[in-house]
Amino acid sequence: MILSGASCVQCVSTLYKNGIENISVMLKEIETWMEEKGYKNLDDFRGKLAKKSLKNPFPYGRVQYLDILMNKEIIMRKKNM
Repeated sequence: MILSGASCVQCVSTLYKNGIENISVMLKEIETWMEEKGYKNLDDFRGKLAKKSLKNPFPYGRVQYLDILMNKEIIMRKKNM
């Protein structure tokens, strides 16, 4: 979500399911990922995958369209259609 541009991320469900101690697990995982990618802080990659950051947004829209086509049965079931 941060890669998409979010400035905050809700994680209540995982804390409810896995316990408050899961916060340290999440922090360690994001720190490890950031180190592997060479990021120093969240702002270094916030919004990097956002549509507005793309030089050519056409493929972004096309991929969204293809995703809907490929998952239409699942989407229709969720919407009770």
